[in-house]
This record gives sequence, C-alpha cells and structure tokens, in this order.
Amino acid sequence: MIIPLPYTLLPLFRYAQIMGVPPLPFAQGVTPGIDPMIFPDGECSSVWFQHDWQNFDQVSREQLAEAIRDAEYDIAGVVGYFPAPQWVAQDERMWTRPYLREAFSDGYDVRGLYKEIDVRYGKIIQTGRRAVTYVGTASTADAPPTLAYTDDDADGYYETASLILPTAFTDVCELKLYVPGFGGALEYEIRPVRSKSISGGNVTFVLWSWQLIDPNLYEAFPTEIGVEAVDVSTTTNFLTDVEVYREYVDTTQPAVQFLWDHLVPCPSCGGSGCEICTPGSQYGCATIRNGEGGVIVPLPATFQETPERDDVGAWVFAEPPVCREPDRLKAWYYSGDISPEYAQGRSCDPLSYEWAKIIALIATARLERPFCGCGNIEALAQDLRTDLTLVSRESSYFLTQEVQNCPFGTRKGEVMAWRRIAKATPRKIKAVLV
Repeated sequence: MIIPLPYTLLPLFRYAQIMGVPPLPFAQGVTPGIDPMIFPDGECSSVWFQHDWQNFDQVSREQLAEAIRDAEYDIAGVVGYFPAPQWVAQDERMWTRPYLREAFSDGYDVRGLYKEIDVRYGKIIQTGRRAVTYVGTASTADAPPTLAYTDDDADGYYETASLILPTAFTDVCELKLYVPGFGGALEYEIRPVRSKSISGGNVTFVLWSWQLIDPNLYEAFPTEIGVEAVDVSTTTNFLTDVEVYREYVDTTQPAVQFLWDHLVPCPSCGGSGCEICTPGSQYGCATIRNGEGGVIVPLPATFQETPERDDVGAWVFAEPPVCREPDRLKAWYYSGDISPEYAQGRSCDPLSYEWAKIIALIATARLERPFCGCGNIEALAQDLRTDLTLVSRESSYFLTQEVQNCPFGTRKGEVMAWRRIAKATPRKIKAVLV
C-alpha cells in the first residue's frame, strides 16, 4: 500500500537540489550492481527513507514534506498568498454586514452591484475547482514502448526516463505525470520534470529515472538488519506505467456556496409551522474584482446549456431561496504567486527560485533530526537551526528587534527567510473601514 506524502508547492527533489543533497540517495536508491557505483556509499550519499519509523536517527522524506508544507502555509499566513499557485477549497468567510447592526441587506452595495467578498488568500488566478482529464498511460510494455529508460552516458545506469503519448490538448503546462491508479490525485504527482513539450499531436516528458522508483518499495518494514535501500542497478524496481492527466480549473462546477444559518422562505414566516433550524444553501459562480487583493464577487447562479452557447454552457442567474443576504460563504479558487519564467511562457514551474529558497530555509531550520551524513550539508542544516535567542557559555547572540518580531520563529533559517520577505515581498493588505 502506497502512503502518499503531503503535497507541497516546493517539490522534494527541488529542495534536495537547493540543499545540495545527492538525488539518488535522496530517492532511497543505490546501485550495487554497477561497477563503479553511481553515487557510491559514503558520507555524502546517506540514503534517505520515506518514514521516520524506518530510520529513527535521520530526517525522513515524510518529515521533510511536512516541514515544507508547514512553511508554505506559514508564509501564506504572513504575506496573504501562497508562494506558488495552490488549490483552495471551501474557504469559508463571513458575509459583509451592513453598517447598521439591526439592518438586513439584499446582497447589493450602494451602487446596486453585487457585494464583493475578501477571501483568505490573494493573487487569485481563477475562481473554480480543480479537475483532471485522463490523457493516457505510458507503459514499458507497449510496442513500441511509450515509457522508456535509457543509459545516455553508457555508465551502466539507466538515468533517464522518457515517455511519449498522443494528446489533443495544446497547453503543455496543464499536462502532468502521476503514479498510476490514483486518478490524478495531487499527492501522487511526479515532479519536477526535466522537460516536456507537445509536437505533432504528441506530448513528450523527460525526467530522471530515480523519480520513478516504485513507491511501493518505500513502505518496507524494518528488520533486524534495518531497512534496505532500493537497488536501481537495473530498471526492475522502476515504475512500468505512468499516467498523464490534464489539470485545469473546472468553471462548470460551482465556485461559491451561499450559506444561511437558518432557512426562512420568502416571504418571511413568523407563525407556527415555520422551518427555522434547517440551514440554507445555494451554489453559484464568482468573478474576480481584485485578484492581487483576493477580492471576488459571488453570484447566485446555476450552470446550464443556453441556446446562445450550447457548446460550452453558461452560468445563469438563480433566485436566492431567502429574502436576505447570506450569513456565510464558501469559495473555491486557484491562487498564488507565479515566477517570471512561468508568466513569460519559458517554464512550466510557477514556483520562483526566490520563494523556493525561502521555503527551504524555513523548513530546514525546523528539522530536528540529523540531516544526513555529509559534513558540509549537515553543518549547513545545523547552522540554520541555530536559535538566535540562545544564551549559553559557548555562544550568545545580540537579540535584535528583527529577531524578536520574526513571525516564523527565532531560528537562523527562519530569520533569514523573514529578511528576504520583509525587504522585497509585497503583502496582501487587510483594511477595515469604521
């Protein structure tokens, strides 16, 4: 049984690249059947394992993923948006109340337009829900193989994995790889890829073979001799099938849900037999009024085909079930910062190097267990973990206001990340009018 790691905006293999961790040992792979060995046993080739219980004396990939995810959400809590696009589901917000506490409103502002709602996260790219469409499965068993492992430098190790599949889609950045059998769930995406392109109606992916080690092998139980690494001297322990899905925002699904604490039909019922303890709800769509600030305009509507647009359908107005504005709202949207390379169409990775570095600094500072056997990498990790408020016989630090006010913590890596954010990162401003 495959136990997925938490989904992170910073892929684990990109974190390893930033920190200088050798990729094959990081992927739990070894090559004892190749002479000379690739990434041979040594201090800087300590094998990483999937879970803490497989090796109690070293950081696991699971613990690392949790630290990265926590860092990403902490960053979003401080600046008001995610460092890369994130799918936000069921973001529940209180509806904007009228100035007079005793007054009710019909959901319109003073200009007669539908009210805007400030959602939790800014830099909204699109309102709607995540959806995936199956493109195909690449397999080593196809004739000819649609998934192939190759030894490009003739050293005995098949370091490159490539696949090619036909597709009718034209946006290559929407096409992504997944472990087979899980319907394109976020946690099972295989990333980052070295390259991907569409040509002649086919999509081609190229990535490192250690990214396709069979994840079932990561779940091995410890024995009296410990947990063995995965032998990738041949392609036997690599995945034989990989699924490709198109990931996109499904605008045919409701982007908002209006919620009433109790359902009182129109006109208001004030006598016996009134239904008062049943919560009311209605779905709808939403437009973006201020993407940077995270402001949307929710609209009560239903999706249906229309004579004018029977090919794709459209959202049409639907009468609310209650004669007053809702009490709360749930929203679905896709939001986050994007890198200049992604915005210019030069890369399909929306996470910029600056944000990736900031996430890596915070996550490393919070990892308590030994990092790995490599002296240089472990020394860097220990340095980032240093508590700058520590006072002892061996060392002490000048406690500045910057350290005291750091929202992430007082460890060196957290403070270094905060310095980068405070000096160069715009934030989502929360304003309250009285």
